[in-house]
Amino acid sequence: NAGPQCNGLQPKQFCGYSNPPAGHLTIYGLSTSANGWQGSYVNIYVYPSSGAAPAEYFFTTFGALGINSSISLGAGDSVAIEYFANGNNFQGNSLWVINCGQNTPTIIPAPLNSGIVWSGMSTCVSTPLLGQWTVTGPTGWNMTTMTQMTTTFTPTQYGNYTLCFNDPACSINHCYSMEYTQAPTLTMSPGINLLLCNTETTAQSIAVMDVGGTGTITWTGQDVEPSANSLAATAGPYTGYVTTTVTASVTNGCGTATDSIQLTHQPDAPEPSLINQTLCSGSSLTLDPIPTSQDNPNLQYHWTPGNATTPSLTVSIPGTYSVIVNNLCDVSNSASASISGVVVAAITSSPNASYLECNIGQVTLSVAYNNASEYTISWTGPVTSTSNAINANADGTYCWNVTDTHGCGTSATGCANVDISSAPSTSSGNAELSALCPRECKQFDIVATGENVNYSWTTNCSGLGISSSSATIEYCADNVPQDCLGMPITIIGAVNNGCGSSQATWQVQSNACEVTIPNVITPNGSGGNDKFFIKGLENYTNAHLTIFNRWGVNVFESKNYMNNWTATDLAEGTYWYFLKLPFGLKTEYKGFFNILR
Repeated sequence: NAGPQCNGLQPKQFCGYSNPPAGHLTIYGLSTSANGWQGSYVNIYVYPSSGAAPAEYFFTTFGALGINSSISLGAGDSVAIEYFANGNNFQGNSLWVINCGQNTPTIIPAPLNSGIVWSGMSTCVSTPLLGQWTVTGPTGWNMTTMTQMTTTFTPTQYGNYTLCFNDPACSINHCYSMEYTQAPTLTMSPGINLLLCNTETTAQSIAVMDVGGTGTITWTGQDVEPSANSLAATAGPYTGYVTTTVTASVTNGCGTATDSIQLTHQPDAPEPSLINQTLCSGSSLTLDPIPTSQDNPNLQYHWTPGNATTPSLTVSIPGTYSVIVNNLCDVSNSASASISGVVVAAITSSPNASYLECNIGQVTLSVAYNNASEYTISWTGPVTSTSNAINANADGTYCWNVTDTHGCGTSATGCANVDISSAPSTSSGNAELSALCPRECKQFDIVATGENVNYSWTTNCSGLGISSSSATIEYCADNVPQDCLGMPITIIGAVNNGCGSSQATWQVQSNACEVTIPNVITPNGSGGNDKFFIKGLENYTNAHLTIFNRWGVNVFESKNYMNNWTATDLAEGTYWYFLKLPFGLKTEYKGFFNILR
């Protein structure tokens, strides 16, 4: 057991042999029966000299002779053999025991009885390993023999020892390092927590108790410089705010001892700086005496008036404010600032909210206010200016902003909407009469010049109201009252703005647009009545016509009939028609007609 020896100067024993002190126990099982022990058996118990748990082995034989030679023995081991009979009262079983290769076996003759039939000590022996010991380390030690591996080493002083045994037969050196010592102790001096200011440093020494002189001394902490023998160290100097733990420790094989102090370093307090400022009415500003790069939680602030201790101060009242800054090492000079208030602009006159100019093409807008030297004005919109009055000669919104010259953002604002316009005119309308069939619609558009115009529509048909305020309407014949059907209707579209008005007119007549279907056609190529011609169909699109013969068979169909069917390849006779119109007072017609050739 090499390594640290922490229980004083205790002797250390070494053991070594040229051949191992071990062998085997060989068991022979004999029987007068060819069937062997017939269920009887023995348990062999080996009790190691080390005091470890015993090993147990089972043995029996199934013939006249059985052997077990695999049971390991060591010097000093003890052995017991227990016999278990099978109960048939067979008397022909016996045992031979050979202990560690001895020449003459121990015979346990028949009959064997249940129980311990043999016990004894291992006869295994070993030969000492010869060679030469060498020892380096403190003097005054003792060794019982220097020429055998088996020896006892006894030191008289603490320290590091190296013991080597040279085995000449195998040319091997067996070396062991042992550290005889005790757990160390360490005390730091002056060993108290310290505050260092600016460029100050501190020197610390340590008293170490390490009886074997085997310990290693280490120092930890920020900017700590140990001495050559590590029994002292200097901490610092430091820059800025520093908090560090300075620790000295000594470690040997039996333990570690440490001692620590807490060091705090602070530089000189920075000098605060404040500037005179302007305070806008109804607002606040923040006084910050130390730049962010120099601010630190270790700084303390003292504001006057009042007793605020915050790094910055928010003020909303004009006055003179002062601050002093300190830390644990230093106090700054006082810094002050004068905070003056700004008067809110008083507007004495300003433009109206809106203007409409129909004649001269421009409007003069102006703003007046008190304390003119304390404020500036700016205009935005179609015209930009910094004068108190401007000429607005284009449509748009003109806004003014009166701002104080101190840059605090206090200002008065307003806007005026200007419309430079003229009376509107129209270029639409049509005096020609337009005819509409039922379900037919027509769009009318007012094309007008002028700005910001409003639209309205009227007719001379008292029952036909048009409630639209857009420039376009859709007029449908189905909306015309019965008493206005067939009569010319005047549609009037009017436009107006604040500067005048104009109108456009159209003439419309709504009719029934009925159709007349023939009752006979003569498709003989004469050019007269050759086609199934429906009078009035020209007023419709997508007219759906179907023709059936007298047996109900569909002989012709068109979903957009154009008066062009000539009944080609059909025989003379009576046929039936079904006509469906997309709109009109009557949309479905059915009946019959004749084809004559």
